[in-house]
Amino acid sequence: MITELRKGNYVIGESGRVVRIDGFMQESIYMKVEDERVRHIVHKVKYCNPIQLTNDILMKSGFIQTGHLFSFDLGEGFKIVYNDALKNWHVSIHSTTTASINDIKGFHSLQNIVNSLTGKEIEANFLIQKSYGNKR
Repeated sequence: MITELRKGNYVIGESGRVVRIDGFMQESIYMKVEDERVRHIVHKVKYCNPIQLTNDILMKSGFIQTGHLFSFDLGEGFKIVYNDALKNWHVSIHSTTTASINDIKGFHSLQNIVNSLTGKEIEANFLIQKSYGNKR
């Protein structure tokens, strides 16, 4: 079961489509779909799944690839780095590895870590556009 969800997270909803969480109800999330018309759809949390991170998703989310490393600049010399060869995550300060990150289980986990460290969101509208065919 997916855990540690917050408003703004992207997950795979009950329908198998990517959804952005706009709020919570008892054991459910709701999201707004903006295709032909705006509407709210409710999904039970227990049926939602994380979006698996791929190199393509990392690049479209603002990560920079250098060889087998993907880095996301947090500002002031801090970066989150994914080592594709070793399949691990760490934080670097001024290019020095300082701490491993073990619990990035999907895109929502990455969103939460970046938001906790910077107060900002990873831009990921491309996930919804691909899923719902929006033309925004």
